[in-house]
Amino acid sequence: MANNFCWYLPTEIIFGDDALAHLKKKAQKFGKKAFLVTGKNFARKSGLLDEIEFLLGEAEIEVKVFSGAIQDPDTKTCAEGAKICRKAGCDFIIVAGGGSAMDTAKSIAILATNPGRLENYFGAEKAIRPPLPIIAIPTTAGSGSEVTRYAVIVETGSKEKKTITCAGICPRLSLVQPSLTLSLSGFLTASTGVDALSHAVEGALGKRITPLSLAIARDTIKIIKEALPQVIGNLSGLEGREKMSLAAVMAGFVINQTGTVIGHGMGYPLTINYQVQHGTASSFVLPAIFEFLAGKGYRERIMEVTGWEDPATGWRDFCRQIDLPVSLQEVGVKKGDLKKIAKEAVANCQRSMDNLELLLTEKDFYEIYRMSF
Repeated sequence: MANNFCWYLPTEIIFGDDALAHLKKKAQKFGKKAFLVTGKNFARKSGLLDEIEFLLGEAEIEVKVFSGAIQDPDTKTCAEGAKICRKAGCDFIIVAGGGSAMDTAKSIAILATNPGRLENYFGAEKAIRPPLPIIAIPTTAGSGSEVTRYAVIVETGSKEKKTITCAGICPRLSLVQPSLTLSLSGFLTASTGVDALSHAVEGALGKRITPLSLAIARDTIKIIKEALPQVIGNLSGLEGREKMSLAAVMAGFVINQTGTVIGHGMGYPLTINYQVQHGTASSFVLPAIFEFLAGKGYRERIMEVTGWEDPATGWRDFCRQIDLPVSLQEVGVKKGDLKKIAKEAVANCQRSMDNLELLLTEKDFYEIYRMSF
């Protein structure tokens, strides 16, 4: 554990029932024209888009709306959004949505001020000029992207997920209003919630963990283990939603400092090849990862972090409790495909293997997928 560390979090967070109402006053500090990024349906159908436009109108801020964010955004979508943003001459970006919308907005923020293709900025701190500032309004409780420096994008040509790491795409302001998650289905509530749980657990297992991020990770895990089943049992209950929104932010704090380990990288091939929702994809492989890492000296640490005496069984039982599938077979993965996705995982997990200080082979990844089947 790193006892000497730097903690950098440039995001102002307003959390609570009236968080969105602060947009009128706060946005005035960002400029005169906003580029508003949303998905294709939720923001408009829920009335959130109208509310944001009204508040910005009251603040005399022009708005250019881009409702083109898609699940698992790709470089093509981001380039299209950036072209529109530049042409409109926007000063800043507002994003209302889940993790995919936020990844889209962050990529647009980079391309709006930097030359070339988005592929040029995959990796760490590649931006030449400061990206446009971002205001985030999360409508899910899972990704934690409202407080992180990451954007995960599908490269259109290769169909591989790539990560942009850039301090400049950390939102400057996050308006976290838990009531905005009330319309989520049970499945999306569970899947995004497990994504936050994965962040906290994976973040606590990496070499970049610090005493501060470990303390936050432990509390996050406790909150989610209690609150997520509560929310699934009562989707309209605001108390549980508030706890999950808080936990998502806290888990974002953790990974913004520590990154993740191999669970997320192993989930990417499942999302790309089988359209498995991101949070669920990572969740499938974590029990087998726990068992694999137990043989590499991580047993006690995993037990301590998760709070389960048998972490693999505990994780699967928790997922069953919130009505999520627990095996690859349940979502249509073919056993004959495991070698292919193991090969893809090797490429996806290079940085996360470094974070674990372990070098896994393609055979190791195959075995973890086999144990998850």
